[in-house]
Amino acid sequence: KLHNFDPVVTQLNITYIVSIKLTMRNRKSRTLLCIVFFAWMGLLSVYFQQDSGLRTLQEEGQEVEAQPEEEQVAAFDEESSDEQEVDFVQEEDQEAEEYHAEGEQVEESEEESEEDIAVEQDETESPEDVDYDNSVALIESSDDEEKPIMHTFYEPVGEGGCCGMTKEGHEHLLDAWKKAWEDAGWETKVLTKEDAMKHPDFEMLDERLKSRLAVTEYNRRCFWRWLAMASLDQPSGWMSDYDTFPLELTSERGLEIAAEDNSFKSYGLGVPCLIHASRDEWDRVIHLMMDNLPETRHDVGGLVTDMYTLQNVDSWHGRSDMKWSNDVGMFFLYDKDGEDGEVYTNCSKGAGKLAVHLSHMACETAWDSGLFPPVEDAEDKAGAVQKRANAAGQLMDDYRNHCVVTTE
Repeated sequence: KLHNFDPVVTQLNITYIVSIKLTMRNRKSRTLLCIVFFAWMGLLSVYFQQDSGLRTLQEEGQEVEAQPEEEQVAAFDEESSDEQEVDFVQEEDQEAEEYHAEGEQVEESEEESEEDIAVEQDETESPEDVDYDNSVALIESSDDEEKPIMHTFYEPVGEGGCCGMTKEGHEHLLDAWKKAWEDAGWETKVLTKEDAMKHPDFEMLDERLKSRLAVTEYNRRCFWRWLAMASLDQPSGWMSDYDTFPLELTSERGLEIAAEDNSFKSYGLGVPCLIHASRDEWDRVIHLMMDNLPETRHDVGGLVTDMYTLQNVDSWHGRSDMKWSNDVGMFFLYDKDGEDGEVYTNCSKGAGKLAVHLSHMACETAWDSGLFPPVEDAEDKAGAVQKRANAAGQLMDDYRNHCVVTTE
């Protein structure tokens, strides 16, 4: 029956039968018949063992091919995820290096001004680079009585004012600053020369700035604010320029940051327009700055300002345990559709920003771009700078009306 199923067996059977017939003709060859019979049985045994092994291998191969598609995909995904994790870590390291380099390269020389930084950041977040989904900031309202204090420093420079603004213009801007931060849930406090004079190094530093380095009246006052913050009654404090206005830095956010970290952190990179630090950190950094001042006016390569001095500490000695971040916008939150299109509030320009710094350069840039808010008596760039208080008030109203959702 086997020959009906396998041609090899059939050939072996025929060979066996022929052998029997040949041997039967010679009775003396019966012994040979027995040998042929047992040889035949051995051949069949070897054949079937090999065939059985081959069939087992074929069945195992079919099982591999029939493996469920989900299991094969899962195995591939597991291998791919390992490769993606490596790629992600490499990409994350690269982004961290780029971010660190960005912070270290901001204003490498003394000749680069605050206005240059404003232009650089404005170009970084230009209208072509942002997604205008007009996203809104989610602000949680709170009835808690505890409020953080936002400090600023103001000491008039004579009766005529300075820096493109009259004394009246500065005071109006100071009032707009107070209103904006108090509307955001903060208490405000204006520090003066009297607060700076509480610091034991006030006389020494001011004499050095005035007599040895011929620093201007306005820029001497910029150094005074550091001494005032290092002489606070409380253990830590916030300070902002009075042309810096809150966006997502609510009082609740301010309390959270202060509770988590009291190290020195400048939120405007190398522009000290928004800083939080402990009193000891304020004192430590101002002494680093004092140690990096030139010895005489002949050693000065340009203006001596607190901003340049802070940046020189970073350039010459590294970050020195300071923290810098790019959380302050240096521009107005407006945009327009096309060259002659209608101006609108672009909320995405302020997304993720704690505050906005409306510096001289920010006003002039907005004016040249046709993005300065409509303000009475602002007929040119000089008028735009003088009317910064009005422009800031308009911007805060537009931001609240278009970009903020308050949850009770």
